[in-house]
Amino acid sequence: MKNGALLLMLGSVVLGGLLTRVPETHAAVSAGQFMGTHDITVPNLRDTLTNGLRATRQDQRDFIDRVVRYVERGKIPAALVYASFRWARKRYAAHPFPYFVQALRQLAKRYHVAL
Repeated sequence: MKNGALLLMLGSVVLGGLLTRVPETHAAVSAGQFMGTHDITVPNLRDTLTNGLRATRQDQRDFIDRVVRYVERGKIPAALVYASFRWARKRYAAHPFPYFVQALRQLAKRYHVAL
């Protein structure tokens, strides 16, 4: 029992030393270096839905425009739209649009919104 306790104590000291020891050759990256001043564009909801759902037809883009307007007006939460988006892409990645429409229409009923 004493040997087991000793090994455990030595192991924790060695492991603790390995975890806290940082090689001097690796400099830490500061927040300013990480953030930088690069222009990063984040896609908006319309672009995310259009590209992620592979909406190619005009009626599909019109549906997405209507969904974006409902989100902007506060009729349906953006989280609901993103949840439907993620589910549709997992369900059928090759053609997710019909699954997105089906899921969103079902969830939008909870907010008394007909899409």
